[in-house]
Amino acid sequence: MKKTIIYYGNFTLPDCNAAAHRVTSVGKIFRELGYNVIFLGANRDNCAFSGIRPVANSAGFEMYEEAYPSTTVQWFKWLHDISNLEALIKKHPETVAIVLYNSPYTIITRAAKLTKSLGIKLVYDYPEWCDVTQGSLPKLIIKRLDTQLIRKLMPKKVDGLIVISSFMQNHYKDFAKPIVKLTPMVDVKDPIWHAEPYKSSHPISFCFAGTIDAEKDYLHMIVKAFLGVTNSSVGLDIIGVAQEDFRAMYPEILPEKAPENITFFGRLSHTETISHVLGTDYYIFVRPKDLRNTAGFPTKFTEAATVGAPIITTDVSDVKEFIGKSVKGYIIPELSVEAVRSTIEYAVAQNKQEKKENRKICDVFDYRGHTQKVSAWLGELLN
Repeated sequence: MKKTIIYYGNFTLPDCNAAAHRVTSVGKIFRELGYNVIFLGANRDNCAFSGIRPVANSAGFEMYEEAYPSTTVQWFKWLHDISNLEALIKKHPETVAIVLYNSPYTIITRAAKLTKSLGIKLVYDYPEWCDVTQGSLPKLIIKRLDTQLIRKLMPKKVDGLIVISSFMQNHYKDFAKPIVKLTPMVDVKDPIWHAEPYKSSHPISFCFAGTIDAEKDYLHMIVKAFLGVTNSSVGLDIIGVAQEDFRAMYPEILPEKAPENITFFGRLSHTETISHVLGTDYYIFVRPKDLRNTAGFPTKFTEAATVGAPIITTDVSDVKEFIGKSVKGYIIPELSVEAVRSTIEYAVAQNKQEKKENRKICDVFDYRGHTQKVSAWLGELLN
């Protein structure tokens, strides 16, 4: 019987958010190395059900979900409840490791006690340092305390770490625990990367895909920059944000009707979003170089790089390791509207001869390229 690794955390299966894409990619590595991989995620559709239920998926994994809490009271209870994880372990006595994805500290401590008693290794997959949450003031206070506890005490509770950036790798290197750095990854053989590209209405198109998050993504700065672009052929397609939502948050930036060079598409499926990225001339996002963005790594960078789209972004996380080397793109020199606008115009001027049809899939973020280092890490962890 194959040895089993259980991936547990706040990801929406089978592929409904960036977290699900990440854990599935790591799971594919584990599977290639001969392990049976089981996922237990969270359903966020406010569906009230107890226990766990199976999730259909095209990746061929055994996937389950539990109900994510919809009230503050349920959330407090959820912070301490690992009964569904325990049930999966009992069902699979061949389990050798549990990987917790971005779980709260209370779950870490309970899982640590459980796995130690069973002789199972406990791993923490740490995708970002973030104490931002929604809800009541008590919930916000607890989230901030939880983030601090995880940063400082989590490594003492677990047997191994999966981190997403060089910053995290350096931060935790002195804890003498097996640690592996895995940026967001993809499966380049997945049909999504070979789909029909969306044809933008803008002769020279830029694409942003994300949400309105004034602390993480500076979409407002990108929109301001495009309002100042004089080349009428250059336009911006915004995926994931509706025009009325942007205007509600930034009424001083956008007039009643968006100018012709800016198009809002609202929320699209992941497949539709990648189609836009496949068809764009440039992919753009702007983030401040704060602790959250330094410790994390942008999934959107991985996706745009995979389809070969030139990327325009700020110097956050490890993006400088790739831009200008394995990935085409430009670093915005400073966090200002003028710098964003001038980088846009410079990129267009430099790449007049580039044709999208000549692009090739970039495999630098393909999960297969990371199998060897994960194998070495697992060898250290399980021996």
